[in-house]
Amino acid sequence: DEASDAKTSAAAAAEPWLKIIDDGHYATSWENASQGFKSHVTSEQWQGMSKQVRSPLGKCLDRKLSYSSYHSGLPKADGKEAQGENVTLHYVTSFENMKTATETVYFTKDPDGAWKADAYVILRE
Repeated sequence: DEASDAKTSAAAAAEPWLKIIDDGHYATSWENASQGFKSHVTSEQWQGMSKQVRSPLGKCLDRKLSYSSYHSGLPKADGKEAQGENVTLHYVTSFENMKTATETVYFTKDPDGAWKADAYVILRE
């Protein structure tokens, strides 16, 4: 069905995007993100935040998708409805310097049909 296909496609797009971040190529990850992502943070801001958060964690040792959810027409902070298809992906990840963390990646389907990162959060366990 539509939700299952969307979750599969978004997860397939998330893996190489997360690998780019794992490799420290933060500018490239910004370039490959959604237009909404880019409108909220500049490449320079993203690179600075990413280095500050990811560098102390060390190398990514393991990442497993724990669950995903499909959303269409999500409410935004301004009270308006986000258009299009969105998938939230939750990973349980271990890093050299942090045994367990939860990575949450929000992916949105661009008008051209490509799934792109819309937000990225790491929570310490």
